[in-house]
Amino acid sequence: PIEINDPETETWDDSADVVVVGLGGAGVCAALQARESGVDVLAIDRFEGGGATALSGGIIYAGGTRYQKQAGFTDSAEEMFRYLKAEGTLLSDTTLRQFCVESAATLDWLSGYGLGFDGTLDPSKTTYPLPGTSLYFSGNERVEPYADAITPAPRGHRTSDRNGEVFTGSTFFATLREAALANGVRTLYHAPVRRLIIDRSGAVVGVEVNRLDEKNGEVERHRSLHKKFKPMIPFGQARAEKALQAVRAFEAVSGNTVRIRAKGGVILAAGGVVHNQKMMD
Repeated sequence: PIEINDPETETWDDSADVVVVGLGGAGVCAALQARESGVDVLAIDRFEGGGATALSGGIIYAGGTRYQKQAGFTDSAEEMFRYLKAEGTLLSDTTLRQFCVESAATLDWLSGYGLGFDGTLDPSKTTYPLPGTSLYFSGNERVEPYADAITPAPRGHRTSDRNGEVFTGSTFFATLREAALANGVRTLYHAPVRRLIIDRSGAVVGVEVNRLDEKNGEVERHRSLHKKFKPMIPFGQARAEKALQAVRAFEAVSGNTVRIRAKGGVILAAGGVVHNQKMMD
């Protein structure tokens, strides 16, 4: 990190109460929740947002939801906890139970920002529900030995598509981004965050960003390089890593360094482990 003496005497290029690094699913939800508190939020993304969420199936795992009731299933957070505990997890019981207890409310919170879910059921055991359905058995809920000990319930909730997508993660993210913009979240794209900025006490007070310039064609070149790596393609990791190396090389000689103050804190939601070959190995 960059260490400074006093953020009040430093020169900053921009500031916000909360700075969110990475505007994917986690980042956009963090930004929306911060705005609910009435603070100024700036979300920064290396590219144009979306991350892994926009490439995903758009599934939320939840128990005790109104959509399960619509499909005729009685479920609860406790049953969800028992199933996940039996299946195996690295989470502590406290964290796992919190996830289960808050899952239905989380689904309602997402619905409040425009995401569509319903109780149309795909009754089969499948990795992804059929088109036109939203609710399905996304885990091993109906498989022995779990089904014998814990009442099976469909807990995979698929976001309704709006543009005929096969996988609805793109709708999931686009809907939340539209909500974030409508609720006053500011965004900065094509701006890799390089370092945190801390004060003498060690508190994080800002970020150093490499902001690419749209006027001289840097953003367009950056965008074209980004389109070349698709890590979700089977066996495409080596190809994606090679393309990402080209992105890194371009970023190293492009852009301008700017410093952005975060008066209330920085939320790191960049993810990107899939783009790190060493960590994947």
